[in-house]
Order: sequence, then C-alpha cells, then structure tokens
Amino acid sequence: MRPDETILNIALATGFGSGEAFERAFKLKFGCTPTAWRAGVAAKNAAMLAAMHLRRLDSNPDQAMRNADQADLPNFQHHGHSNPLHRESPMQVTILDLPPASVACQRHIGPYGPAISAFWRDTVAPWMQSHGLGDATCYGIGHDDPSITPPGKCRYDACVAVPDGFQAGGRASITTLPGGRYAVAQFKGPSSAIADAWTRMTREWLPASGLQWDERPCFERFSAATAMDPATGEFSCDICIPVRPL
Repeated sequence: MRPDETILNIALATGFGSGEAFERAFKLKFGCTPTAWRAGVAAKNAAMLAAMHLRRLDSNPDQAMRNADQADLPNFQHHGHSNPLHRESPMQVTILDLPPASVACQRHIGPYGPAISAFWRDTVAPWMQSHGLGDATCYGIGHDDPSITPPGKCRYDACVAVPDGFQAGGRASITTLPGGRYAVAQFKGPSSAIADAWTRMTREWLPASGLQWDERPCFERFSAATAMDPATGEFSCDICIPVRPL
C-alpha cells in the first residue's frame, strides 16, 4: 500500500465505491484491515524474510556447489561462528545512497527454502558462468510473505548486475533495481543467524531510527566471488532495506 495515500483514495483508485467496501474486501483477502496491514508492514516483511531464511536451513551445505566453475556462488547454506549482527553485539547500520543497478533477473516461483539454493546452484550459476558474469554482484529478492501467500505462488528473484547494453539470454530479463537511500548492515556468519539479523533490523533498529520502510524492494547483496569464505564456511552479504523519513 502507498503509505502517503488515505485508505479512501486507494479504495477509489482501485475501483471501489467506498472505503468501507475496500476494507471489507481487503480483510477478506489478507485477514486484517488496511490500517493494520500498513501499521505492521515492517514486521510482516521481517517475518517473510525470517521464514524464507529459516526454510533454507534444510539444504545440505556440502552439496551447495558441486562444480568448480560454480564454487564462488553462495547457496545461502553456510556454517560459521562470527556474526556482526549477533543479538549480543550492537547493530551497525549505515545509511547509504545507492545508485540504480542494471540487473539480469531470473524468477523462481514456488516455496522458499532449499529450492532457492537449488535455483542459484542449478540455474543461475551456470547462466552466470556462460555469460562471463562469474564475479558479478548478486541480489536476492523475496517478494512475498509465506505466511500469507501460498507456497506455490511465492516469488523470488535471483538478480545479477550486468553492464550497460548487456543482452540477456535464456530465461533472464533485464531490469533496474531502483537507487536511493538504504539502511545497510553487513552480515557475516552462518545462515542460521541471518534471519535474526533481518528481524533485529526491522523490529528493533528501524522503529528507533526515525526512518520508515518504503516500497522499493529490500534485498541481500553479495559478491559471487567472495560471498563465501572457503576456510570458515561463513557467508557475507549486505542486508539492504529501502528507507525514507517518517
């Protein structure tokens, strides 16, 4: 929902005759009123991301990258010990103005979890290698809340930064991730800790920051070449949340 619009304006813009009719239809579809949804959007996104990452833990990390030409691609299933966003350490979040990024995206539709790792490993990584993008910056974007959206309809985009004029092949499509102001936290550690990092950012840091989540996509950003430390098995990425003033 657009945070600056009144419920009535949104209702009229979407073809409803009144705010009450819109609220009834909205509650029937999503199980809560538009006002409650708007108030809880950060928590809902945190829950979505936490659920997405927790479901990834079922994969076998030893089978993440079976081919040498794919060894640099993370599968979100790593084991390690250090984590800057561990609950006992202070959260370090930097506000950055990120430029727009031209990316080639491949969409996975289906349950979050081990299937996402398999998608990166079996589909995205070979495509990257065949297009000379083995060292590219990658972005992982989950679009749906699995507590609301049926598992078979959850959408996830695996995105890879591409140069200007790049011609996508296969099932990839070219789009632009919007630039602007983002709250960025560096994560390094086991995948079991990443859900907690997202939750801390959205439920603890964000409400106290004087900022709010806007409607641009949030994402995990990482380098395909350096995301995983082969010595420790730790996974590194930037957790990026789009923000604007309250």
